[in-house]
Amino acid sequence: MILLQLAICCHVGLLKAANHKGQVHEPQNFKNISLISEDSTDVEKKNNFKISTTGGNNLIQKGKKSQKQQYYLTPTLGYSHKSGLYANLSSTYLANQGKKPWDDVSIGTGYGHSFGDHFSMDVDYSYGHYFSSKQVASSEANSLTLSTSWNGNILAPSLSANYSFGEVKDITYDLGLSHSFDFTGIFGKTDALSIPVNFGSSAGTSNFYQNYVKKNSIKKKNGTTVSPNEINTSFRLTTVSFGTGITYTNHHLSYVFTINYTESTNNVSNIVLNKIPEITIGLVYSI
Repeated sequence: MILLQLAICCHVGLLKAANHKGQVHEPQNFKNISLISEDSTDVEKKNNFKISTTGGNNLIQKGKKSQKQQYYLTPTLGYSHKSGLYANLSSTYLANQGKKPWDDVSIGTGYGHSFGDHFSMDVDYSYGHYFSSKQVASSEANSLTLSTSWNGNILAPSLSANYSFGEVKDITYDLGLSHSFDFTGIFGKTDALSIPVNFGSSAGTSNFYQNYVKKNSIKKKNGTTVSPNEINTSFRLTTVSFGTGITYTNHHLSYVFTINYTESTNNVSNIVLNKIPEITIGLVYSI
């Protein structure tokens, strides 16, 4: 059976509030409530064709936030076979990038498999073509990721290893931990409500960010420009994130709301960064 999902999301930033996706490589702690999920439990049951559109005002790549809000729109096509194989195609529209707003045309493929009721593993490769150097991850077009997860009765830990390469090379490890409060029969026999709580952290090298600083003028609070030599590229803790959300499902329709706060721990002192959490509102229809 073919499952068609149409998802329209809107990410909204909360100004003056404390502040992950996608060639966006983030901790996988929100995987279980993403609108377009590639978890191996799902792909083994049926063939899926997926269409999604996501939009937001705070593009975060590899745990790095931009100095100013980046409004974006990312349409995605995805297909996953019941054998565990899947593929996807996406592109990102940056509303404030000027003459060349379309960037990061990405294609990816992978394989996911579940070992029993709790343990699953995925391996995937993606290639992203960037038309400018304005995106943080633009120097590493290729991404190879191995991820594992354990769906426990109380906690669901996940661990992934990523190798990104292009103009420079980096390795990143992501650790996630989540718990979901699940309820059924809220308003009827067929509906369900899920409230997940998620924590994630990343550790790795940051050659991609040093290359980004070389090509872009990154300002400090005193008005001076960040030097590439100030970027610590050694292996270290780079990102910590926390989030929660709510998903309500009734028959073929799901409503999704998430909020996520990401803090980069490997920044140049006095650098200007926005402090905006990411809020996602989504609608999923499945037939």
